[in-house]
Amino acid sequence: MFRRVLLFVDQSIVFSSQQAVRMWQDLFSALALVLVIEGLLPFLTPGGYRKILAGMLDMDDRKLRMMGLISMFAGLFFLYLVRN
Repeated sequence: MFRRVLLFVDQSIVFSSQQAVRMWQDLFSALALVLVIEGLLPFLTPGGYRKILAGMLDMDDRKLRMMGLISMFAGLFFLYLVRN
């Protein structure tokens, strides 16, 4: 049955097991880097980190969403630069 399903799948999206392992390794590496970067500020300046979080509590939803959107676009831009 599995072979029948693969016959209908476009060949460009079928991964070898080695490619799938590499993809998971890249994903977990990216998540690990996010954790390292997120942990830098509280490790280096815990007081400053508390001030930033307190300031974020006072922000309205629109400003927080805009910050998140800008952060996502910056991440996509850097990813594009690194991968191309």
